[in-house]
Amino acid sequence: MSKGLPGRPTKYDAEYHPLMAWSYMQQNMTIEECAEKMGFAPATLYNWAKKYPDFKEALSQGAEKTNADVEKSLFKRAVGYSARKLKVEYDADGDVIRKIAEEVQVAPETTAGIFWLKNRNPRKWRDKQDMELTGKDGGPIMTAEARRERIKELEEKRAD
Repeated sequence: MSKGLPGRPTKYDAEYHPLMAWSYMQQNMTIEECAEKMGFAPATLYNWAKKYPDFKEALSQGAEKTNADVEKSLFKRAVGYSARKLKVEYDADGDVIRKIAEEVQVAPETTAGIFWLKNRNPRKWRDKQDMELTGKDGGPIMTAEARRERIKELEEKRAD
């Protein structure tokens, strides 16, 4: 009695597929888009990422460049930047009279700054603030029920 291996053999190619995944992730594709380009179901790529460390690393490294580009752009938007702009002047016939390169300042964007700060230092810049409330001299806060009981105790003490 022979024991057969379950399922069909993998189509994973250790040289080709990590390289292709890295390349597609560099182009800012999602895993679903990579899978479509490679001719597989997204579940296949997720399974390969679990099973083959080199494939998982290729996906991660491919996405790193794209993420770094976005991070750099977000930072520029947060603090403002200067850029060169080409201004073209035309005559009445639509012919170019001259081209002038200008340096323009792009103002910082508050929203980009807030987003940057919240993600870079969330403990300091998060929306939620931790607040601790205490009662007199740092003791517990007295609830209405506890206050009524305390008044009753004091009244009984006074009556004695």
